[in-house]
Amino acid sequence: ARPAPWTAEDRRFPLTIPGFGPLGNECSPITDVVRNPTTYSAGLAWLPIKALTLTADWEGTDWRPMRVNYHFDQQGVILQDQNFDARWRFTNRAKVGGEYRWAYKPDHQWELRWGYMYDPYAVPDSQTSITNFVAVSRHFDCLCIGWSHGKCEPNVGFEYAGGRRTREGFDYKQSDSPMTIEIR
Repeated sequence: ARPAPWTAEDRRFPLTIPGFGPLGNECSPITDVVRNPTTYSAGLAWLPIKALTLTADWEGTDWRPMRVNYHFDQQGVILQDQNFDARWRFTNRAKVGGEYRWAYKPDHQWELRWGYMYDPYAVPDSQTSITNFVAVSRHFDCLCIGWSHGKCEPNVGFEYAGGRRTREGFDYKQSDSPMTIEIR
């Protein structure tokens, strides 16, 4: 199936661009080439006692090959092909966490899981604006409580992810506070 076309419309008044003439409505199917970045990781787990697991790991993502690569079947004044290096960076993420399990009967136990991750932004300052992609470095904190009762395993998790970045006098902020409920 062909992707839906992109459309640029002038609904309020006709606009004339010097050297091009009047700007008309434009519509064209688009091909967008997206590269998935290569990701590397290494981690450790340590069990100091039977009920406690501590973890730490590093994860790196190579965003450097990221390109802006759009091709319009019918180019116009606004809908123009683009193909350039986005100049994104390699990012390094650090993660730590743990799980404590308290078995109070043979098939019954409580689990407490926690974690922290730092995720730096990959988008360079030159690519950030109020009308373009904005990324901030974020700190993730999470906590999960689980209970096992035979084959029933309900879990409730809380997460906070937030960060901020200032660029050319603008303060960009992002925060998320999802909650998850799982029953297995």
